[in-house]
Amino acid sequence: MVITSPGQQDGKTTVAVRLAVATARAGTRVILVEADLRRPQVAQRLGLDEYTEGLASVLTGQRHLSEVLIDYPLGEESQVGATSGGRLRVLPAGPIPPNPSELVGSEKMQRVVSDLEAQADLVLIDTPALLAVSDALPLLPGASGVLIVARLGRTTRAAIRRLQQIIATANGVPLGAVATGTRDREGYEGYSYGYYEHGGSSWRARRRARREARDRIPVPPPEIPRAEDPVSVQPTESRPV
Repeated sequence: MVITSPGQQDGKTTVAVRLAVATARAGTRVILVEADLRRPQVAQRLGLDEYTEGLASVLTGQRHLSEVLIDYPLGEESQVGATSGGRLRVLPAGPIPPNPSELVGSEKMQRVVSDLEAQADLVLIDTPALLAVSDALPLLPGASGVLIVARLGRTTRAAIRRLQQIIATANGVPLGAVATGTRDREGYEGYSYGYYEHGGSSWRARRRARREARDRIPVPPPEIPRAEDPVSVQPTESRPV
């Protein structure tokens, strides 16, 4: 599965990482490929910065594929939602090459993907933003599908339509879209679910304060107009003059 977005900073790497971890914890053998050889972020997000070799090293013939695949720990099996049998391996980008587009579009890249598919149930490929550079185009026809990541309030409808046209022209199969940049529901701290964007605590605090203030102030019942009470007139006592 190819994961891409119309522009940079749309959250596609975050989606790729979270999807890979969650799927592996569900019992699936997953390989996450960092195919963004221009601005790689996957290794940094997973704390794998110390690994300097990766996909670029394989494509340039400096390393064998088995030498650069990294097993990523999924945590204790007692974790909520964890299922035995899952495995996550990461293929980092490696050193940034001078010709990333040529390497990703090469026949050797196709062979690498085929080798990875034989070793896993799911191969996730994090690619550069497709409207910015065309590096991911050669990967689309051979992929099972393409997942589009868009950021609310940032990605335009025109950009989404343009990206859909590019995927269709390249004979790619669009699987759907993930929206990032949403607010999280109250009670879920840290990441929101549109896809995993850190929510603003000040926004939650203001909303909570408004609701508490509304609940504290009693609403008086509507007043029903009523006729004035009749005024009793006491007869005056007549006195002789």
